[in-house]
Amino acid sequence: MQRSLLNLAIVGISFGLVACGSDDDSTTQDERSIIDTSTYAAIDATQGRAYLDLESGHSVTSEDQWHMSYQKYVGFSINGGISGERGVSACVANVPEGIYDAEGAPVQSAFESLTRENTLAGFNSVTIESCDEFEEDSLKLQIQMEDWLEADYSQGAPVYSASEADSNGWIIQSASKNEADAYEYGRVHVNNVVYISGEKRAITLSVEAWDSNAEAFSGSVNSPELNFTDGRVYWGLETNSVVTSEDNWELSIVSNGYSWDIQVNGGASGNGAAAVGTLLVDSAYDVTSPAPGSSGDVYKYYADSASSILSGPGNYGALHYGVDDSHNMWPNFTTYLFKDGDRYYKAQVVSNYGEDGTLSSGNLYIRYAEVLQ
Repeated sequence: MQRSLLNLAIVGISFGLVACGSDDDSTTQDERSIIDTSTYAAIDATQGRAYLDLESGHSVTSEDQWHMSYQKYVGFSINGGISGERGVSACVANVPEGIYDAEGAPVQSAFESLTRENTLAGFNSVTIESCDEFEEDSLKLQIQMEDWLEADYSQGAPVYSASEADSNGWIIQSASKNEADAYEYGRVHVNNVVYISGEKRAITLSVEAWDSNAEAFSGSVNSPELNFTDGRVYWGLETNSVVTSEDNWELSIVSNGYSWDIQVNGGASGNGAAAVGTLLVDSAYDVTSPAPGSSGDVYKYYADSASSILSGPGNYGALHYGVDDSHNMWPNFTTYLFKDGDRYYKAQVVSNYGEDGTLSSGNLYIRYAEVLQ
């Protein structure tokens, strides 16, 4: 969906339409007189990740040319780095003043004052010179190395071991459903680390499978040694065995420079549904039932995702959830600048609820324009 709009034609639209918030329209007459020469695009992310081509303004598929994408509960990504092969990079070019405090918390009154009209000047001000550096997407892991690995440097060369902290423990969801059309679950932690410089890198997992009939976790058993010295190793939850990338795997581990990355088969790291539970209790060891919402222990399961310039400044990048302690998703009207080869584009999300604010969450309405050199 693509169209040119004049600000005078949308004078009546307030932030209450784009964020289900305030009915106040603080737009001045001078702001309303600014001609809006940008165009607008709509993408529907209500059923999955949606992709936008900033050259045409069309909603496209992942197989087409695209620049930015959005998935509900996950966030935004760009077609470069871990998220895509096009080599697109981006930067934060303009953020409306005063919408976040010194700690990065949203200022409700400032959000309520934002409108499509009074943020146009900030959008128009963005040029190629607005950014010095552009970044592609990188990988955001659900399982962080510092949560499970400890290093002792007292003898000079590091001696690595498995952490004894509660952070070394996760509730894992299987990559696919079983014959009963249900996911399998397991409580997993790293219980042994082997590191011989230049010779060997390996870990062993401790696994407690969830027994849905007994409604309890089974006794702890060790996994086979996952030796990732020579490359990525895959592990399957249901069989508690080393598998291949073609099999139904849940976790993999690989050495990535100084980082040892444990990835899940889902999101940015795989094609399955494997994920890590976000807990409503103190640790994985306090979980009494792993199905999300069944006991109040696990909120949702999240897979690895892209860490993107579009991940901020809001808690969902261009959007901020719960500004007024409601379940609404508010646009923060940040303008991002995209670099695609020798062409540049800028984009600003102006609504999460469609053009006039009447659609369901995930219907993004985006102001965009090519930035000429």
